[in-house]
Amino acid sequence: MAKAMPQNVDSTPNELSLMRKLSKGRFTTAITDPTVMLHLAAKEGVDNIKMLKILEKKALVFAFKNSSKNLKSIKLLEKLLLQ
Repeated sequence: MAKAMPQNVDSTPNELSLMRKLSKGRFTTAITDPTVMLHLAAKEGVDNIKMLKILEKKALVFAFKNSSKNLKSIKLLEKLLLQ
């Protein structure tokens, strides 16, 4: 639908900006990760945002460059995911 009606689509640089625009009424709806949106709303003290419908569930993907700088982060993430 976004491709078919680009005049009805707006974007934001990040989720916090999206949450603020939504809470102030600049948008009536947003397509985003509901967990992130609701977390940001709670953190910012915004109470006029609610999740209406989950359109799709996707797996969360972590990607790290395989370098010595990231080795510590990769090992920590692996450890945390096994808990």
